[in-house]
Amino acid sequence: MLVFGGCNVRGPLYRAAGQWQRDSTVDWDDVPSGMTIGGPHFFTFTIGEMLQALECWRGELQIPSELFGLCHMMPEFAPTAANSPVAQCDLALVEPNTSVEIEFDGYFLNRGPFVRFLAPLKEISDPVKRLSSQWYNKGIVGANDKMRSDLAAQLIPQLPDDTPDRELTVEILRRAKGTRRDMFSGLRLMTEALGMPFGVVTYTWSYMPDGRAVSWPAEFHDAVVGAALDLELPLFEASHHVKEAGLEFALKADRRHYTEAFMPVLAVQLIDFARRVRADATNTRS
Repeated sequence: MLVFGGCNVRGPLYRAAGQWQRDSTVDWDDVPSGMTIGGPHFFTFTIGEMLQALECWRGELQIPSELFGLCHMMPEFAPTAANSPVAQCDLALVEPNTSVEIEFDGYFLNRGPFVRFLAPLKEISDPVKRLSSQWYNKGIVGANDKMRSDLAAQLIPQLPDDTPDRELTVEILRRAKGTRRDMFSGLRLMTEALGMPFGVVTYTWSYMPDGRAVSWPAEFHDAVVGAALDLELPLFEASHHVKEAGLEFALKADRRHYTEAFMPVLAVQLIDFARRVRADATNTRS
């Protein structure tokens, strides 16, 4: 199985497959065994990142080594035709985390390391901190290309020569762009690129104290659900299982990430969903 997404889909499944370490105090006895996850072995938060991995596995794209970290990849797990797991997998689960994509010279970067890469700028001076925050929040996340370009022109001259990775930082400030992915066309592209049955797992940005799910961007969750239904793709609403288990049991203090105790509970449901995706596809073909 291929599992695209972040830690809330990968965490339960990689632990279930024995590919990530389990908490020894948590009971995993009820979780089915025998499942193997072929990849990817890095986070893919957006449709663009997922399609990029598939392009690399097909040998149609090669990510420059200096961008591995910004794509959330370790060198040994960078996708190539030689390490492609696609032929060995018969289904996929896809968990888009956001419609906001970060593109740099035709490559899609991962939000997590991208934000960490820019963090040293905030230590240079208060004006640089303010400008870099605006560059990211309004230019990249807000997908305002003119504002991004104008802010970059103000930022770059203020970077000291000893700024970490200054050359790459300057190039990113100049050319990285924020875009918004239409989820219907994005999931349709995934259908074409995967060439295997797949199910869509919804992502929740966070939860309110009363249990209400928060989507970011605000319309993102509904866009994913609507696209999956329009494309007749199997859909797994993860937030339903969180609410059923209870927030105190299911979520860490940040109300975004799952507790170790909830991991096997959700793993059972995700594996059952994956099996139904495979069975439905088999029945359709027959």
